[in-house]
Amino acid sequence: MQLLLCLIAVVTSSQDAGQRLRDAAYEGDLAVVTELLEKKTDVDSANSYGRTALSLAASRGETDIMKLLIEAGAKLDSKDTFYGMTPLMAAMNGKQTAAVEVLVEAGVQNAGQSLRRAVSADVGLLKALLKAKDLKPAELRAALAAAKSSKKKEHIALLDPLVEALPAAKPKKKADATEKPKSGDMKKESDKPAMTLTADQLKAFTGLYVDPRGMEVQIKAVDGGLELDLGRQQITARPVSKNEFISASRKDSTFRFVRNDGRVASMNWKAGETEIKFRRELSPNDKVETPEFEDYPLDSKNWPAFRGAMSRGVMNGQGLPDEWAAKDDKNILWKTPVDGLGLSCPIVWGDSVYISTAVAIDEKKPDGSQLRTGLYGDVNSVTDEREYKFQLLCMSLSTGDVLWKRDCHTAKPKVKRHAKSSHANPTPATNGDYVVTSFSSEGVYCYTADGDLAWKKDFGFLDSGWFFDRAFQWGFASSPYIFEDTVYLQCDIQDQSFLVALDVKTGDEKWRTSRDDIPTWSSPVAYRDPSGKLRIAVNGTREAAVYDGEDGKRLWGLSGMSEIVVPTPQITPSYVMLASGYRPIRPILAIKHDAVGELKAKAESESENSDAFAWRLASGGSYLPTPLIADGFVHVVSNSGILSVFNATTGKRVSRVRLRAVSSCTGSPVAADGKLYVTGENGKTVVVPLGPNQKPLATNEIGEAVLTTPAIAGGRLLIRGENHVFAIGAKK
Repeated sequence: MQLLLCLIAVVTSSQDAGQRLRDAAYEGDLAVVTELLEKKTDVDSANSYGRTALSLAASRGETDIMKLLIEAGAKLDSKDTFYGMTPLMAAMNGKQTAAVEVLVEAGVQNAGQSLRRAVSADVGLLKALLKAKDLKPAELRAALAAAKSSKKKEHIALLDPLVEALPAAKPKKKADATEKPKSGDMKKESDKPAMTLTADQLKAFTGLYVDPRGMEVQIKAVDGGLELDLGRQQITARPVSKNEFISASRKDSTFRFVRNDGRVASMNWKAGETEIKFRRELSPNDKVETPEFEDYPLDSKNWPAFRGAMSRGVMNGQGLPDEWAAKDDKNILWKTPVDGLGLSCPIVWGDSVYISTAVAIDEKKPDGSQLRTGLYGDVNSVTDEREYKFQLLCMSLSTGDVLWKRDCHTAKPKVKRHAKSSHANPTPATNGDYVVTSFSSEGVYCYTADGDLAWKKDFGFLDSGWFFDRAFQWGFASSPYIFEDTVYLQCDIQDQSFLVALDVKTGDEKWRTSRDDIPTWSSPVAYRDPSGKLRIAVNGTREAAVYDGEDGKRLWGLSGMSEIVVPTPQITPSYVMLASGYRPIRPILAIKHDAVGELKAKAESESENSDAFAWRLASGGSYLPTPLIADGFVHVVSNSGILSVFNATTGKRVSRVRLRAVSSCTGSPVAADGKLYVTGENGKTVVVPLGPNQKPLATNEIGEAVLTTPAIAGGRLLIRGENHVFAIGAKK
C-alpha cells in the first residue's frame, strides 16, 4: 500500500510539473520554463488535447522559450489529438512570424505544406516558410498559383523567381503502342473507357450518402454522369461500368456502388490509397408520411426571448408575405437604423420591440471593426481598444420609432470578440413587465417596460473563447431566459462555469449550480415537463443537462457533444432535443423527460442508455443554427445552407436540399403558418414549405449582412441586419 501511494505521488508530481511547464510556456515565463527544464521535466508532456509546451509557446510567439524547449529536445512535429496541429501550424494560426522562423531554422519538416496557407496571410509568414530547406517544386508551384488566383502581388513577387528557377517538369512518357505490357501490369482506372448509362440508370445512384464520421455526399444525375455535392466541393464523375464511376478531374478517384436486393445501398470512394465507405441514407424515391406528433401550444402574440416562446422559433396566425425586397420597398413596413454593432436578436411583447447594441465612443473604426461574413475558419480575435456604450433600445412594433434608449454601461470591453461576433451578442428576454439584457462581463441589467432600471448584476469575467487556446477570445453569447418569476442564465466559460437563477423583480440569486464545462454559446430553456415539474434544459460539451428549476439540482447529464456547442435545446412533450455540429461530432439526440443518470452522446452500442432516448442520430446536427421542430418534422440548417428534415417521432431523415441563395448561415431558422424562413449572412431569406423539402417559394433580400435570428409577431417578420432593423409584412 505504501509503495502504491508513493507511485501515485510520483505520477501526480510529474503531471503537475508538465502542467506548470505548459502554463509557463504559454504565459511567456522564461524563468519558470528554465527551472523546470533543469529539473528534467518531460519537455513533450501534453495536455488533454495533446498540446505540448512547444506548441503553446509557438501559438503565442514566445521565441526565447521555444529555443529553450528545442534545445531540450522538444519534438518539432508533435501533433495534438484534436486537430492534428503541429507547432508550425500553431504558429501559423497565431500569425507568429518569428515563431515560424525559429521552427524553420530548427529544421522542422514539411514546411512546404503550409505555403498555400501563408498565401492568404501576411507576406512575412511566407518569407519565413521560404527559408525551409525541404520545399518541394509542386508545393512552390501550388503556392504561386494560389497567389495569382488571389492577386497577392507581394506573394507573387516572392514566389515567381523561385518557380522560374525550378527545372522544367518532365513530360509524362507516352506509352509506345507497339510495346507490350509487362507481366503483372494492371489496367489503371483512368484507362477504362467511358460507358453510356441512361437517365433512369443514373437516377438509381442519386440520393444522400453518409460515412461513419458523418460526412455527407449528395448525389444527383447530370448529363452522362453524376455530380457529388460535398458542401464546399462538387465532383463530377463519369461511368466506366454499370456500378463504377471515375472522377472527371482526379483519375485516381473512383466511386464503386454496391447493391442490396437490387437497390443501391452503399458507395466506396477510393482516392489514391484512401478508401471511405458511405451508406445510402436517402433516396429520391423514398415515400414520406406526415407523422403524428404531439406538441406544446405556443404563444401566438409575443416573442419574449431568443427564438420566441420556449425558444422554438414558431409563431402561427401571422399572414406573412412570401416575398419582399428592401431595395424596392416591397412589403417593408418600416426600417429603423441602429447605432453600433450588435448580434442580439429582436424580441417582442405587445407593441414593444427590444434589442441591445454596443456603440463605440470613438467613431474612427479600426481595421476589422465590422462583421466578416462567409464560410471561413479563423480563430483570431478582433483587436479594438475603444470604449463602448452598452445600450438597450425599445422600439414600436407598429412604426419602428425608438420609444426609449438606455445606456446600461460605458467601458472598454473586458473580452475581445470574433469577426463574426459583437460586444452585444445575448438576446434580451422579457415577461411584459421586465426586460433583462446581458452584456456578459459588462454586466446584466433589468429594466421595467417603461425603461426604469430595476436592478443590475456583475458576474465578473465571463470569457467565452476557443477551448483549445484561450488567447483567442470570441465573445459571450448565451441569452437570458425568463420563466414565470425567474431569470435563468447559463454561463459556460473558460473557468468555473455555472447556471444561475435570479428573481426577476430584484435580481436576488435563488440558486447557483456549478457546471463542469468549457465555453458554449447555447442558451437555457425553462419549461414544465408533462408532469408539471419545473425544469431547465441546457446544451454543453461535457455537461448537457436538465436541472430541477426549484433548486438547481441536476437530474441527468450528457457528455460527448462537440467541442464548440451553439444550438439551444428544443422541448417537446415527448423529449428534450439536443444538437451540435462542430466536426467531426454532429449528433442529434431526443432524450426522454424521465431520463436519469449519466448519458453519452456517442453510444458504444445500440443498447447503451437506450431507455433514455426517444431516438438518437450520430450525425446530422448543426454547428451554429438551432434546429426547428414544427408540423411533426425537425428542420436542421447547416452553416453552408443545407436544409435537412427529419421525422420528429422516429428521427429518420426524410429530405435534404441545398438552399444555394444562403451559402453561409449563422442565424437560426424560424417558422410561421406552414413556412420556414432561412436567412443567410448575405441578407437573403429563402422561404420554404415546412416538412419534406419542396421547391423554395421565394428568395428575398434586405441588402445588408445578417448574422441574427428573426423574430415574428403582430403580422411582422423582424430581421436585424448589420445596420438596421427591418419589419416585413403584407402591405395593404
